[in-house]
Amino acid sequence: CAYGDCLRGSVSAMSTERVRAVQAVLEPLSQAVDMEAWGLFVEAAEEYQKTVRKLNVAVVPENCSFSADEKEFLKRVIQGLQLKAASLQDLSSVQEPSAGSQVDVRRLKTALQDLLDNGGATSVLESSLAATLPQPPRSGQQPDHIRSLVLSDDDYPSTAAGKDLAGSLVQRPRLLPGHTYINITIDKIGLKDPHTYIDPLITISVKNLLGEDLEPLQDTPVASTREISYIVFGQAVEIQRPVEELPQGAAIFFEFKHFKPKKSVISTRCFSFMEMDELKPGKAILEIYKKPTDFLRKKLSLLSIKPLYLHLTLSLHTP
Repeated sequence: CAYGDCLRGSVSAMSTERVRAVQAVLEPLSQAVDMEAWGLFVEAAEEYQKTVRKLNVAVVPENCSFSADEKEFLKRVIQGLQLKAASLQDLSSVQEPSAGSQVDVRRLKTALQDLLDNGGATSVLESSLAATLPQPPRSGQQPDHIRSLVLSDDDYPSTAAGKDLAGSLVQRPRLLPGHTYINITIDKIGLKDPHTYIDPLITISVKNLLGEDLEPLQDTPVASTREISYIVFGQAVEIQRPVEELPQGAAIFFEFKHFKPKKSVISTRCFSFMEMDELKPGKAILEIYKKPTDFLRKKLSLLSIKPLYLHLTLSLHTP
């Protein structure tokens, strides 16, 4: 429902629900901040994830307690808390700087309180975010930019070497009890001209229905093995968010990219995606679609009429 539609209801009831929603978020967030300060990183990560679950309820379209601008603010808070939780689950990030470790959660907490106390002036919220959340780094040495939901330009300036050969895959997150984690092995991708691509790689991203990132992007290392009609990767990818934390309608995207030496750019050639109902252990075969990558999944055209697919192997882990 639209925020304006709710004005037909009780303003006092909306205000009460708004207070309850923010207070329900501030409680686990305060616990998380305290636990992190005490060095209880696993417990803090759990509280941050609990905060994210409560915020996800606040931003659904049916929730009339917050305006559209406020929901956009809350979605960015969610992204920051997800980065923070992921950094705490990886013990190495406690010593090594990461996007998650740069999130100033105390300022996020203050911004949420301002949302409750001051009615959430957009300029105030945006300044809080600018001072609090780091700009998410583009994987594969690519420059910072804002991507449209359906890309119109799929070429990105490259480094002098043309790519990051090692990729940017991350380790399996710390497994929390009662959660299910996804491991995806990218076996190979079927293409009619596999030998023509220089330094091919695949970028993996997890998106919601609006095409927004739910966790940092990952790049595979550059593939060096070719078969007839296939480029072989054999790379395992650890999805950082558990299945239980993925919102309804989320999808995992796989963008096949390669280096163009004449332009010195990394270019997207095609893409595939996997929706939540497809997350089953075992082999999976996905259709391949023409660029530009459509994260909204509205305008899809097959890359080729030939029976060529992206081949994956899935496994699910529950501690």
